[in-house]
Amino acid sequence: MKSEVYIHIGLHKTGTTTLQRFFAHNEKVFNKHGYFFPHACRENKADQIIHSNLSWELMNHGMFDPALGTFQELLGEISRGTKQQRWILTGEGLSRLPKPAKLLKPFQDHPLTLIVYVRDPVEAAPSLYSEQLKAGCIDTFHPWIVRKSARWLNHDQILEPWRRAVAAQETDDPSDAPPWWLGWLKSRKAPMRLIERTLQPDKLHKGSLVEDFLSLLEPRRDLAGLTQPPTEHHNPRISTLECLALLFVNSLQRHAPPSCDKEAIQQRNEARQIVRKAFPDCVGPFESTARQRVLLQELFFFFFYPAKVVRSSVSGNTNPPRLLNEILEALAPIVPAGLTAKPMNEARERVIRFIDEQDGVASLRPPIP
Repeated sequence: MKSEVYIHIGLHKTGTTTLQRFFAHNEKVFNKHGYFFPHACRENKADQIIHSNLSWELMNHGMFDPALGTFQELLGEISRGTKQQRWILTGEGLSRLPKPAKLLKPFQDHPLTLIVYVRDPVEAAPSLYSEQLKAGCIDTFHPWIVRKSARWLNHDQILEPWRRAVAAQETDDPSDAPPWWLGWLKSRKAPMRLIERTLQPDKLHKGSLVEDFLSLLEPRRDLAGLTQPPTEHHNPRISTLECLALLFVNSLQRHAPPSCDKEAIQQRNEARQIVRKAFPDCVGPFESTARQRVLLQELFFFFFYPAKVVRSSVSGNTNPPRLLNEILEALAPIVPAGLTAKPMNEARERVIRFIDEQDGVASLRPPIP
């Protein structure tokens, strides 16, 4: 039997950055205690260990960069280790794999522990939506909730293939036979388990995400020498204003696509920097409205009864206030040259609808204490 492997698969917006920064800060201490993080497939982040390139490769994503290491190189790195070494892989993008077998099959000779954290969908929705904007989403928040939130927030739907993968290795009932792409599990030579944890203080070991993750490592022992990163780090939700800027840029990119994914991301980051600099007082984090929270609660509580979902009531304001005009003027330098009036108007209308859904321009400014 080969060395034990832990794979942390997310989910998105469940404190993954906190864990990954903790890993990076304490990598040498982990190594001292026999836990190692493969160097292959790591994203270029000095203060964070995240194997993004692994999920990008397995999903054929445009962000995949062979220079960061391939899955085969990662497997080679682990195979060159000793049986006493334990390996930790981490990347929330792995949870999006439609067929986990692509990741799991090469580890069939390794004892395998899959670790996943889940979070209240209503609480997670604004954070996930803002992350989707960073990735190019062009939906305003309300339609995203209605049409796309289940894909990111329905934990049962996301984890179903992972649960099936674990269950398939344990069943002898032909009626429960796995699909062809899970058939290899019957030949596993080492145990595999899936640990699901809830990101909620009263459900975490010692009320801490880091302590909870450490408690899942085997053998359970005191990993002396581990410390928190020197400065407290947050992965804050972006502001409503930044969401607006991203929505505007994403809409324009549909008509004038950047040459590659990296250029698209660079344009989005530039848009966020522009509005933060131009409107330093508009820093309130993006939040869902009371109407949207009700919608999310009904959608996920009555998931199989879509008729209960309330619909949006948008006023269709065609006279945006001065602040909106100032925001769009600030973003003018990043508007692609030669763009016609039609895509500009479409992007503008999308931004107006976003503001209207979020209860007006007041949502762009933080509340007065």
